[in-house]
Amino acid sequence: MAKLEKYVTFVLDRKHVALDPRRNGSNRGVSIPAKDIINETDPKTGIINKRVAVYNPSNGQRSLFIDEWANYKGETDFRLISAPKITFYDKVMILDPTRHDLLIKYFRIMNSNGSNPERDPSAEVMFIEESEAREAEDQFDFEELTSRAIGFIIESREENLIQLSELLGRTTLDRNNVPLNEKELKMDLISYSKRNAQEILDIIGDPRLETRIQINRAFELRIISYDKMTRQILWNDTKEPVISLKVRKGLLPKDVLVNYCTESGGTGKEIYNDILYKLGVESEDNYIMEENPDVIDKFTPEELVQAAKDAGILLQSGAYLFLDSKSSENQLSKGKGGVIKILENDGEHNGVNLKSYLIRKIKLAMNAKIAND
Repeated sequence: MAKLEKYVTFVLDRKHVALDPRRNGSNRGVSIPAKDIINETDPKTGIINKRVAVYNPSNGQRSLFIDEWANYKGETDFRLISAPKITFYDKVMILDPTRHDLLIKYFRIMNSNGSNPERDPSAEVMFIEESEAREAEDQFDFEELTSRAIGFIIESREENLIQLSELLGRTTLDRNNVPLNEKELKMDLISYSKRNAQEILDIIGDPRLETRIQINRAFELRIISYDKMTRQILWNDTKEPVISLKVRKGLLPKDVLVNYCTESGGTGKEIYNDILYKLGVESEDNYIMEENPDVIDKFTPEELVQAAKDAGILLQSGAYLFLDSKSSENQLSKGKGGVIKILENDGEHNGVNLKSYLIRKIKLAMNAKIAND
């Protein structure tokens, strides 16, 4: 015998009263809008996108979102203006998933559903979902997430625990400013995971975790700072912008920089290598330089920039480039796309081809090293 799906129950909020349809009066029930604006947050950028959801199962239409409708004709579209009235004629509406699947989905994403964790908090709550099966599923999901987060914490080494604590904004010191030992760190993180398991799993599951850790260290060590007045991320020593973008309100400077370094191609990679260089961390763009200066002619722009840094010719790339020293006459002003972009375009600096200049200076440095050896 096939197992029947459990019915889904929605209950009106206490402020709303549904009248029995057999009673007299114009208000014979509580109407629920068949159209709602759903806010969806992009997990990478934090930007909120608004999508219009409409419940109208007619004409074979199975998508709730109008941006997924074929041949949508705007406000005059028949599928929009013919959306049926949804009414609670009693305090409770019990729906069969085999017959009302689309309506259940619509109720669950609505802002007026007090049980929707993603709802717009400014919207009026009209109803909630009451379902033992759903509550059991939610509780199971919560327990599973918590178990996974705790399992990761238990198996982690002390250095990883410190990094995770810093990313979560947790202290790694006790009340006497003494560093917490490994078990103390684990107990603090386990306690935190019982309330915020998803946050921990999002961090440890992010492929950009290493980038996030290093950028967090750069902020902690004051290599990079954030100016709230200008909303810019700055190099702390030069007070110059690390990136030209301003941090939009509602976003975290660290997240903006992580996104830029991982999603902006050569320029983002160049900025990230600068951060690693200032942190004393070996760059991901490692290469073996032979003791033959002519090999430099075949270097890619990324290898050329790294070699110039190693030779002490280029002290900082990214928004600004310093050649030989930090004196103002050797400063290359901002270029679109950063130093690597200038090299890729075979650009000039003070009338001299930048690529040729760097190759010549690196060769001189190598020849001097070979002679000294």
